Amino acid sequence: MIKTLEKLQTEGFISRVELTMAKKAIAADRKDLLSGFMDEVARRLETADMKLTQEELIEEAKELINN
Repeated sequence: MIKTLEKLQTEGFISRVELTMAKKAIAADRKDLLSGFMDEVARRLETADMKLTQEELIEEAKELINN
């Protein structure tokens, strides 16, 4: 999950600040913050016509939360 977020930051879809906040949400197990953030990232990717869908991002977030 973090690797995916880092790739999105490298490609310009999320800022360094957003990446840091997402990492802190993951570390603190803040599912509510992470879910809202992933929804926003999914909207950006869909707008950019990327292949990752909102459902795929949500599944990846769920995997992280469950591990």
